[in-house]
Amino acid sequence: MGSRISGPVLLTVYGLVALTFAGVLRFRDRTLVLLALAWLPLGAIIRAVIAADQVLTGQSGNPPIPDGFVGQVVFRLTTFAAIGVVMFVSTVVPFLVGILAARHHLLEEQAKHMRLLRVSAVAGISLGILGGVPLALFEAGMWRSYSPLDALLSAGIHQLTGYAGGLGYAALIALVALGLADRRGPVTTALAALGERSMTFYSAQSVAWTVLFASYTLDLPIPYPAAAVGVGTAVWLATVVLADSMRRRGMRGPAEVALRRLSYGKSRARQRVRYSER
Repeated sequence: MGSRISGPVLLTVYGLVALTFAGVLRFRDRTLVLLALAWLPLGAIIRAVIAADQVLTGQSGNPPIPDGFVGQVVFRLTTFAAIGVVMFVSTVVPFLVGILAARHHLLEEQAKHMRLLRVSAVAGISLGILGGVPLALFEAGMWRSYSPLDALLSAGIHQLTGYAGGLGYAALIALVALGLADRRGPVTTALAALGERSMTFYSAQSVAWTVLFASYTLDLPIPYPAAAVGVGTAVWLATVVLADSMRRRGMRGPAEVALRRLSYGKSRARQRVRYSER
């Protein structure tokens, strides 16, 4: 299911989570932690049940997408409800942890939180890798006696340790950014430009995949995984170049501009942009 989730679907889910849980911004840290711990099993349970059902029924995790523009639009609209529910439930815990991280400036003031970031990076990434091993063995065809109970446990563990892995990689990126702070060159400047326009180019990647792989456009074949990695890397590098070109021209990302206007109104959005550019 995850491989069929497009950027707009994810952005929609993120927006729904933000609207639904906007009130938690007033919660104390302890309340946020308790809420995240209480919600933690839900994401694992829903993923585990889906995985066990797929093994029990013998169905693939990715149903075939029909050919043609109309067929694919209908397919995505009909599957959005199920995918949206799963993603919504799975996104709440990272959302709550993100509020805590932003409140204490963990990713902005890395030097003050070096120990926590280092422990989070090492422990989180390690757990993420180890927790993904059982599911990887099944997907690689190396676990032949894979039962519904095995699927239930491995998918649940994968989801839980996936949270840890995500936090670990965020901490690692913050540490790397701190190390590069005094050595900013053209590469880091271009990457920063992409980060400042992340929503624009994240959505643009979905457009690129549609142009390259949809049955009603170029419909490029991918004969082996390495080719998919190569295409993905090439598209990402193209977004880096385009983002840096926009930076040189003083252009902000269209998606970021639209979000500011929707959030603050036209006049307040201009004020916030001017303030952020100081």
